Amino acid sequence: MTQEIRIGLIGAGYIADWHADALGATPGVRIAAICDPRESAAKTLAEQHGAEVFTSVDNLIESKTCDAVHILTPPNIHEGIATQCLSRGLNVLVETPVAE
Repeated sequence: MTQEIRIGLIGAGYIADWHADALGATPGVRIAAICDPRESAAKTLAEQHGAEVFTSVDNLIESKTCDAVHILTPPNIHEGIATQCLSRGLNVLVETPVAE
């Protein structure tokens, strides 16, 4: 039996819905967490996918809720979040552009 991959979405804006739809249609993948400093945005998306809500990347990482994250934030903060997640052992997909 294949182990389920738990994904966290960092950023709950417009593009997050596209990623959530694609992940939801992917066998063996579960959206486990939504992280956004705007708690209401994170909650709205999390409720649709049965995911946990986080308002800080540190708390998301420390929770060990995810195996990988999709970084869906504004491009000017992609690099810092990606580096933070990678250094803590998470697999990372960064929405384009990777950095400015």
